[in-house]
Order: sequence, then C-alpha cells, then structure tokens
Amino acid sequence: MLDAQAVLDQVRQGRVPASWRVYPMRRGADVLRLIVSIFALGVLAFIGVGLAIALGGFSFISGQLPSSFGDTGTIAGGLFFLFFGLIATVILIAVLYNGVTAFIALLQPDAARPVLVLLPEGAVERRGTLRRRVRAVSYADLAGVELKTRTTTTTTRNQATGMTTRRSSTAIGVLLRYLNGRTDLWWLNGGFADPALLAQGIIAAQAQYATAQAMRRR
Repeated sequence: MLDAQAVLDQVRQGRVPASWRVYPMRRGADVLRLIVSIFALGVLAFIGVGLAIALGGFSFISGQLPSSFGDTGTIAGGLFFLFFGLIATVILIAVLYNGVTAFIALLQPDAARPVLVLLPEGAVERRGTLRRRVRAVSYADLAGVELKTRTTTTTTRNQATGMTTRRSSTAIGVLLRYLNGRTDLWWLNGGFADPALLAQGIIAAQAQYATAQAMRRR
C-alpha cells in the first residue's frame, strides 16, 4: 500500500530518491489564473456600469423598469433584475474564488504548493489551495492503464465581419483499471508538466512494475 503522506513528507523535507520524479505546480499557471480573473472582473464592472447607465431610470426601491421598456409592471421588472442579479452573483463569486485561490497559491512556499510525484511503484498528487486533496495510485492495485483524451471545440462568430473562428482544446488523462474491476479516470493537470509526457510516464511505469512483479512470481 502506497503511503501518500509519507511520500509528501519526504518531498517537503527534500529527501527525494533518484528514482522519483517530482513535478511541483508551476507558478506561471497561477499567474495566468490571476490575470484572467482580473480581466473578468474588469469586464463584469464594465457591463455593470453600462447597464446602470442604460437603465438609469430604474428604481431599485419600486422595482420598476425605465419607460423605454414599455408598460411592464413592477413584478416583471423585479423578476428581470432578480434573474440578472442571480446570474451576475454566481459569475462574480466564481471569478473571485478563482482569483483569490490563485493569489494565495502564489504566496505559498514551494513546500506547500500542489505537487505530483511519480514513483516506480505508484503516483501521488496533492492539489488544491484552500481545500487540499490527495490522490494516491499504487501500481500494485492496477490491472492496466490507458491513455484518454477529450477534445472540446468552441465556435465564435464575428458579427462585424461574419467570420467564424473555431478553437479546440484537448485534455489528456489516464484511465486506471483496478484489479477489482473498478475504473477511475484521472485528468492530468498541465500546471505540473506536459500532460502527454506525464501520461506516458505513468503508463510506462505501471507496465514496468507489472513486468517486474510477474518475473518475481515465476
């Protein structure tokens, strides 16, 4: 059984065997998250100011929409702003959470940051900033590992030019097949290293471990 905490303690103390490969979370990933969050807050503020100007005649006390909306009543106006307010609040909370966690992560010392450790007998991943989560995978419990990919395509259309732009992003992970029949899909975080290289390393290490165990049983 792989002792995840013992592995993380060794990494924190700097006592890393030559056979281990340690991938701390790159700070560039957190810097990018912080920049995106600041930009998103700016966009939300711009939209909010624009709506405040456009709906300058709206009274939050009465719940009435400005006259430009026609003869919609107090209930319609209240429901409209309640719906818009809920959506804006959810988006704002998500953006603030992402920005705060990115800022806290940047202030963390290297020993406390998320890290991925690949060992000859398994892998340990510590992730999360406010809420720490640890994943431990022991090759002794696995029947095999498979490479998995997931491609997401986003289409945007420029209203001015009529041109359509498609952008694709590919997530890379490994499907862990356990001896008891259970499966677990592990999407690898690009903040540690190139996910393709990490996946190849895990697959090769598990295959090597299984071969070594089979030879010992002969």
